[in-house]
Formats: sequence, C-alpha cells, structure tokens
Amino acid sequence: MFDNDEFRGYFEGSDISAMMPKFLRNILHSETASALLENLAQFPPNEGCDIIALRRCVFDEQGIPRLEPEAFWSRPGVVPWKQTIHVDDESLAQLWILSDGPPMFIESRDSFVIFTSKARQFHEEQGITALYHILVRRNEEVSAVISVLWRTPHTFSDEYRAVIEFTSWVLGPVVENIFLRHQNQALTTTIKVLEQRLLEKETELQLLVHDLKQPITSIISATNLLNGYIDRLGKDQIAAKLQHISEASWGMNDWITSILLLAQIRNSEQVETTPVSMLEALNSAIRSLQDLLDRVSATVQVGNSFDSLPLIQANPTWVQHIWANFISNACKYGGSPPLITFSGTRLDGTVQFTVQDNGQGIPPEKQNLIFEPFTRLETHALKKSGTGVGLTTAKLLVEKLGGEVGVISDTGGSTFWFTLRVSPGVPAA
Repeated sequence: MFDNDEFRGYFEGSDISAMMPKFLRNILHSETASALLENLAQFPPNEGCDIIALRRCVFDEQGIPRLEPEAFWSRPGVVPWKQTIHVDDESLAQLWILSDGPPMFIESRDSFVIFTSKARQFHEEQGITALYHILVRRNEEVSAVISVLWRTPHTFSDEYRAVIEFTSWVLGPVVENIFLRHQNQALTTTIKVLEQRLLEKETELQLLVHDLKQPITSIISATNLLNGYIDRLGKDQIAAKLQHISEASWGMNDWITSILLLAQIRNSEQVETTPVSMLEALNSAIRSLQDLLDRVSATVQVGNSFDSLPLIQANPTWVQHIWANFISNACKYGGSPPLITFSGTRLDGTVQFTVQDNGQGIPPEKQNLIFEPFTRLETHALKKSGTGVGLTTAKLLVEKLGGEVGVISDTGGSTFWFTLRVSPGVPAA
C-alpha cells in the first residue's frame, strides 16, 4: 500500500492532481452502478478502455469467493461481449481475494501467464491486451471487484497506479451505498407486492364470506318456513323445501371442497404423476357430473380424435378435476341448452385439449380475468351461482403439471384450451 508521502509525491504538480477533485465528486455522486461505471470511463486515465465491469463479491458458507455481475459498460462502437463474462474469476480468487492483495495491473499479454488457461483463452479471443482489477473494500472486507480492460496497448505509470489504488479506497462506501440503494428498491418493490397480495386476500375473504352467507341464509329461511308452517304445507311443498335445503347444503359442500382444493394446489410443491388416458378421465368426469348435465339438458359431444391420442403424464385425480371444472363452467355459462364439445390435438411433446360451448361469449377485455379467483362476470353473476374458483383451480392444476391454459371467445361461444405433456416413452408423432 502507498503511504501519504508517496501519494503526495505522485500528485503534486501532476496533471492527474487537477483532475482528481472533479473525478472524486462525480464518483461520490454516483447513485447507480451504471452511473459509477460511466464516471470511471470518463476519467481521463481510463481513456480508450473498451470495457468496465463491476462484479459483486459473494462468499459461500466455506468462505470461497464468487463474483456475480452487477453492472457492465462498453465503449461506443465496440461490440460488447456477454455481461456475465468470467474473465478471470478463478485467478481473482487465487491471487487477490484470498490474499487480500493490491490492485492488479497487466500491460501485455505476456503477463497473462498468471491467469488460468481458461482466462488466458478468453482474453485472447476478445483481443484484450491490457487491464487492471481493483478490489473494493468496505470495513476491511472485499465487497466487489472492478475490472477495466483495453483492446489496445496500455501502460500504467507509478502515478497512475497510485491514483487507482486511492480510487479503490474511495469506491468502498460508494459501491456499498449503491448496493444498499438497490437492495432498498428491491425491498420496496417486495413490500408493495406483499401489500397488494394482502389487499387481494382481504377482498377474497370478503367474497368468501358473502358467497358462504347466501346458501346459509337460504337454508335458514327454508327451515324456518318448515318449522313454522309444516302443518299447513302440502307434501309436495315440504318435499320441494327439503330438496332446496339439500341442494343448498351440497352447494356449500362443493364450495368448501373447491376452496380447500385451491389452497392445497397452491401449497403443493411435488406432484406424483403417472401415464393417464385422457379419454377415460373425461368419461369419468362426465359420469360424475351427469346429474348436472341432465338438470341443464346439456348435450355432450366427444370427438373421435381422442381415440388416437397418446397417454398423458399427469396426476389422475387432478386431471378429473380439470375436466370437471371445465364441464361445470360450460353447464353454467353455455347456451340454453348447453352444447359442450370436446376435442384433442397432438402437438410436439404435448396434447392440446379443448372444451367448446355455445354460450354468449366473453368480452375480450374480460378474458384475462376469468382465471382469477372469485371472478364471475357481471353478465353471468346475477343469474348463476358458483364458487368463482373453478377455472382458477383448473389453471393451477394444468400449470402444476407443466401445461398451459387459455380461452378463445366470441359471441358464438367460448373455447377453453389446455395442454399437457405426453407420457415419456410414447413415440413421437
């Protein structure tokens, strides 16, 4: 390290001494990593450099350093190489970080012998002929590495080396401030996201309470009527009220089951899958919803394409839930009576399945909302009951299985589609 007398000797009467105040002022006022590198590039002693990289120094649990790209600058007119370059990470770790050494100055390719073979090869491929690296320290700990590289010959005088070493001391708090500013911005963004999610959860809770109160109120009303007037009601009237109570109770059960399933899916990390016949799963879902299909007089058409489709790698129970949710949606929002058509098309490594109805369609501006939880379009919500989580559940199930989901809709009806992966070992189409 240089002492004060050496610095004073190098700076007094030199051209660099006149540059230092402005340079230091610009450095200290740098609020972003990009601005810092731009100021370093404009410092006259760095004239002609082709690239400046700022890399954060991170130590793992064993204390081994790793350099992570933070910012990158390249001279106009120079084709930049990848920002995530590893010019000499291994050499940096070996020669400086572990030994806490001074700045490294390389004036010619002959000096590249101190680097690893991989680092030397990179320098040669990029046409690098000279460079310097400095460690940025804060509280005696290495926090970052700044690298300045040239594609043209460059020499470093003692005066220049002193300036660079002095700069490394100044950069410590500046770089730390930039890092902290970046972390604060990321934290602020995270807080805003969490606040938005909390607001959404509160809204969902209000909707849940509202939707749950409806069948409860209906059950209470029906039971009060039976309790007060059962001796005045005919057998058919009593049977109708009991049927109403039964339907409302089953509706609550379906509602609670849907909410629990949605929560389970959201929290699941690993999914057990097996080869599944989608035709068998579809037929099983249709049978389970036969009462609903009969009640709305729905017509179901299953295309012949299912006969030639390969097995799908999926969770059998989840697949039935997917089909059931799309079928239930088509029964509620399809035509009068509903016409529900199923088809499948093999793609490259996946199969796309479609569920088409003959309803009034979904406005384009609303189509991106229908997969959001507890969303029911105004035109349907007044006359259709439901949990508002069916399509959300179907979407989450498909995505957890590695597929995609979407909708195409116009005034002639809606076509919901989703993709699932073909089971491994199935020959390509």
